[in-house]
Amino acid sequence: IIKSNTKNMNEKFCIINSDYLRALDMFKNKNVKFDIIFLDPPYKLDLINNCLNKIKDYNLLNKNGIIVCEYETEKIDGTNLKLLKHKKYGTKNIKIFGM
Repeated sequence: IIKSNTKNMNEKFCIINSDYLRALDMFKNKNVKFDIIFLDPPYKLDLINNCLNKIKDYNLLNKNGIIVCEYETEKIDGTNLKLLKHKKYGTKNIKIFGM
């Protein structure tokens, strides 16, 4: 479905089917940086803090980039990141971080 949806777009896409740790390592090794990163991992695995730490350590966010996190009950600390916004929607939470 993703391939089909991107077929008619005028942008260049790279679809990566990988474990998040391998993908983050690959982005670091290729010096890839992002303007927006969306984190919506399986809620019960509590992966967001680990992702945030890797993104920060690997310097994967552009200067004015943001990270959007969706989660339920996980305690998100965003160590060394600036919390720009926090909203609660029912049982879901959204936190937006910047550098």
